[in-house]
Amino acid sequence: MDYDRFWSAEAKRFTTASLAGLVHRFAGVEGVVSLAGGLPPAEAFPLIELRGSTREGHEVVLGAEGQQVCEAHDLLVLEDDAYCWLHYPAGPAPPQQQPGLAGLARSMLSMDTAGRVVRIDTFSKLLGPGYRLGWITAPQPLVAKFSNWVMASTVGPCSVTQVLVSRMLQQWGMDGFTAFLQRLQALYAARAAAAHAAAVEHLGGLAEFEPVRAGMFMWVTLKGIPDVAAVLDDLVAARVVVVPGSMFATRGLQNTVRLGEPEEAAEGASLAAAAGAAASAGALSPCFRLSFAGSTPEVLAEGMRRLAEATRAVLARGGGGGGSGGGGAVEQA
Repeated sequence: MDYDRFWSAEAKRFTTASLAGLVHRFAGVEGVVSLAGGLPPAEAFPLIELRGSTREGHEVVLGAEGQQVCEAHDLLVLEDDAYCWLHYPAGPAPPQQQPGLAGLARSMLSMDTAGRVVRIDTFSKLLGPGYRLGWITAPQPLVAKFSNWVMASTVGPCSVTQVLVSRMLQQWGMDGFTAFLQRLQALYAARAAAAHAAAVEHLGGLAEFEPVRAGMFMWVTLKGIPDVAAVLDDLVAARVVVVPGSMFATRGLQNTVRLGEPEEAAEGASLAAAAGAAASAGALSPCFRLSFAGSTPEVLAEGMRRLAEATRAVLARGGGGGGSGGGGAVEQA
């Protein structure tokens, strides 16, 4: 396959500014993006065959039809799967009952037969974010181009960190790595269960949510409140932090972040203000994301209690009507 046609003139210059422009150009396209110099036709989306569920831990499916669509529209699939290690479909259970490495869902890359999947992995959610190590698996022509890109931007990850992680993995061996991964999966499974139990206790009737079976986050949908931005001021006062769902809407984020503008223009921007701007742009969302990764069951329970009180206060005032919110957010006390 001739991969050169997937690179724009900006990409060939290997500059950070060009990469930012490339990302901005394709803002709003869900899932699959063509780098051939134009957006794929509307009928190519959504590609149901390219689905996956991190919340339930279901196996992703590329499917023959999905591959045909990619062929027909000359698309590359970017499989960015940072949380692939953190699947715990059995819920809270001892490490030996967790999937480990062999029990993880198949990747889209493993089902690719035409060299159209570029997979992105990282150690950040596995060993620790401070390592700043990741890797890309792709057809050789693309790997060579990516290597040049890295040399033109970061010059590569820290050599000391690479040696440290390499030696650690060698000392662990496959059995040691699998045991570590199972312990990690059991840890997150327990914390996810604690978050769900706290939500059931404090948010019952106020919000909708489901048990989490993968990752570090829980999604909650408020009832009777059109946009989470209306609750942010109360959450600031209660010293609780959540991430509004509108921040994950591409069109909403596009109206709050301008690529290429001076950095000082973004200084001082608060989460609430950004969420309010997204809401005014039409990206209303009654959903928010919360993290249970670093919290004890006691902290999660207290946070859910404060969240419930803030939600009731907003509902008592009429549900907020999708207000813009204000102020900043601080960590839970």
